[in-house]
Amino acid sequence: YNVFFCKQGRKVTIKGNLANSSALIIGGEVSHFFQIVDSEYLPSAAIQAMAVPTLCATISGDPVKMYFYNDKLIVDSLGAYGVVYLNIEYLTEN
Repeated sequence: YNVFFCKQGRKVTIKGNLANSSALIIGGEVSHFFQIVDSEYLPSAAIQAMAVPTLCATISGDPVKMYFYNDKLIVDSLGAYGVVYLNIEYLTEN
């Protein structure tokens, strides 16, 4: 993975790429990519409660849904050896 976070006010932008380095399809909370632990960058509770997805491009050209749940960045489903290009924006609580 190669991920960049930028925070301006309450808006956080995440850019970069994530790769599934296995021969299996991954997805759901069990196979999350990372968890945000810094309270300054935590997504708002409303965003997580709704699990609003963001469509992100992949190397294959098929978009995948990404969303936050329990402070974790989760991919809906990513194929074997797939690469996701992140361009996600969300609001924090403060």
